[in-house]
Amino acid sequence: MTVGTVTTADSCALVKISGLQFNQDTSIVNLLPNETRPALRYTVANPTDFDIEVTVSTAALTGISVASWFVTRLFTSTDTSPATMLVASGALDAMPNTVALRIPAGSALTFTYDVMVSDSVGNDAQGATVSFQSILNARQV
Repeated sequence: MTVGTVTTADSCALVKISGLQFNQDTSIVNLLPNETRPALRYTVANPTDFDIEVTVSTAALTGISVASWFVTRLFTSTDTSPATMLVASGALDAMPNTVALRIPAGSALTFTYDVMVSDSVGNDAQGATVSFQSILNARQV
């Protein structure tokens, strides 16, 4: 799996995004079947005085023909509890399209994507690359 860059686009008064990072040490990650690596992590804070709902959408952008080889898990943790909670899991081409979560006023959620190469892939997966996007939408609830 080859990793590239992390970017943010647009802004929203309902959320503040921070801590955007790749968790790999190198630009190219060599994963064997059943090996898991963190791929993306970011924190979404609610600076308002009312609760908001954030909807996270995940989709493969490139490498769509091989996206089924990559199992992706999305975890959340809060600013008051570092324990992680699994909120979505599946092959990258079949990740739940959206996950809706509530962030109370003045609180934050940290989102972490882990990626694993499926144990069903063979040597044809060598050198495969895939990229994905995580789109965040927010609304007042």
